This record gives sequence, C-alpha cells and structure tokens, in this order.
Amino acid sequence: MIKYALLWFLAFFILFLIAWVVRLREWLRCKPWPWSQKLFAAIEPIEIALWNKSETILWARFKVLFAVLYSLLQMIGTFDMTVVLPFIPEKHRWWITALPPLALAADGVIQEALRRYTTKPVALVEVPDYTPVPAAVREAVAMSDSTKLEAVAVVKEAQKEGTV
Repeated sequence: MIKYALLWFLAFFILFLIAWVVRLREWLRCKPWPWSQKLFAAIEPIEIALWNKSETILWARFKVLFAVLYSLLQMIGTFDMTVVLPFIPEKHRWWITALPPLALAADGVIQEALRRYTTKPVALVEVPDYTPVPAAVREAVAMSDSTKLEAVAVVKEAQKEGTV
C-alpha cells in the first residue's frame, strides 16, 4: 500500500514539475495576484541558489536526479517491474515495455518546448526580480530584452522575404 502511495506521489510530483517547467511558472509570475508575487518573492532565492532560476537547468537537474535514483533502486533490487506484471492484464502489459521510450519521447517534447521560449543567457535569467539590484543591472537587462526583440523581428522579416 505504501509503495502505491509513493508511486502516486512520484507521478504527481513529476507531472507538477513538468507543468511548472513548461508553462505554470511563467504564467503565475506574470499575474498581478498578491499571493503569487509573495510566492515568487519567497522562492526566488531558492531558485537562484539551486538552478539559477532557469527552467532548462531545473529540468536537466531533475533528469539527472531521476536517472541516479532509478539506477540506485535497480541496483539494490527494489525496483523490478517483473514483480508487477502478474497483476496487470495481458492486454495492458505492453505499456510496461513502452514506458521507457514514451518517457524519452515526452522528455524530447518538454526539452523542445523549453528551448523554444528560452531567450536569455543564464546570467540574465538569474537576476532577482523581487530583491533590489543596482540600476545599472536593471538597465542592462532591459537593454538586452529590447535588443533581443529587435533581432527577432529582423530575422522573422527576413524569413518572410525568403532571404534567410
């Protein structure tokens, strides 16, 4: 019973992390709700310390942690899918063998989604939003944002014209 609760917790945690990394964090950060601003003010130092406030770094570190945990559990023999197979109807057993490739495919989709909206270097991403920073730093980040938008517009225009 505890194993199933642990598996459900792990599944929920993974799904929440995927949602957080792919869209939830950015969506919540843009909302003017007082509680969301307080939440980010509280967790921002943790994000900066652990994964430089970068969703791609968070996802990469999660994958490393998951791979290490999975390998350790297999090494000590506590994670063996053959024990579960008798409890799964024959027509659904193919899911067990399909899970690793499906997980890799899902990882690829998540990685692509993260890459498509990653637009800043990590040094600019980890600048705190909720604690005071020097005006020169804020100016440099704003200038970087405007330059990035101009560059993207020029490239899209060139792509429309077919020159790129």
